[in-house]
Amino acid sequence: MNTVGFFIFQFDSKEGMTQVLEKGHWMICSTPNFLNEWTPNVSLVKGDMTNVPVWIKLYDVPLVAYTKDGLSMLASKLGRPVLLDSYTSHMCLQSWGRHSFARALIELGATKDFKDSLIVGIPNVNREGFTKQEVSIKYVWCPPHCKHCKVFGHEDSFCPLQAKPVPVKDTQPN
Repeated sequence: MNTVGFFIFQFDSKEGMTQVLEKGHWMICSTPNFLNEWTPNVSLVKGDMTNVPVWIKLYDVPLVAYTKDGLSMLASKLGRPVLLDSYTSHMCLQSWGRHSFARALIELGATKDFKDSLIVGIPNVNREGFTKQEVSIKYVWCPPHCKHCKVFGHEDSFCPLQAKPVPVKDTQPN
């Protein structure tokens, strides 16, 4: 790792490197790591990111929505659904298991706010009206997010584009 926070990997073969790069981002401790091929003319600079993958947990999902399509629809209200974890996918197919929460990987956009919950309308059995149910959302990792720049990587308080108040020195003699 260098002083700016970049990790540098060396591979035994070009094929091995290509396999790793084709997998896209890698999650380590629920934090995404983005990989790029380095060449001598590439400068190591962290660019602004407008989308990041984040694992979420959806709590109290109604049983009728506990399907791949239902969970994908819920996840799409938060960001772009990428995939469900293997246990959640298995539960959707088998219709049994841990129903306390579903786990999904979504791609968050920096222009959207993080939601704590969603309200789901469940049609009544007699097809007249619906009932509302709240689905709680927990983010496994929340990336630093600047609402001013609409990027991930820094927070509003550290935004390089916002004007900072300059303290005025008192020039009056005491």
